[in-house]
Amino acid sequence: MHKREDTIQKFSTFLSFQDKSRNKNLFWQTDLRLERRMRMLVESNLEAQPDTWARYFLTIAKGVEDTSKVLLSSAMAEKHLSAYLQEACLFAAQALYKKFIFLRHSYSFEEFFQMANTVANPAAKLKKF
Repeated sequence: MHKREDTIQKFSTFLSFQDKSRNKNLFWQTDLRLERRMRMLVESNLEAQPDTWARYFLTIAKGVEDTSKVLLSSAMAEKHLSAYLQEACLFAAQALYKKFIFLRHSYSFEEFFQMANTVANPAAKLKKF
């Protein structure tokens, strides 16, 4: 499993489980709508780093940003944040899966990942970012 290096990928791809019988076959699935929107945003501000975009989307998702200046809806901002948080959810799921090895008969790796996703989404409810 490779890390997403590109800003556009970080905000437009989601972890997908290719083969549910094998936990190792993970890949990044692109949401084409998010990719198009993110490409447009990045081209409008080439110097912005991923953490800058994450804060921008979080501001929109929380409804703090002046809506007359915003180029996307809070729902779209949430989707970009959800994509961005996929790696953090993956790492949390891996850590939980290893820590609770005795529960493997009860919970699969995919379920741990889903639990991490549930905690991280919607991102606007996170207290610290």
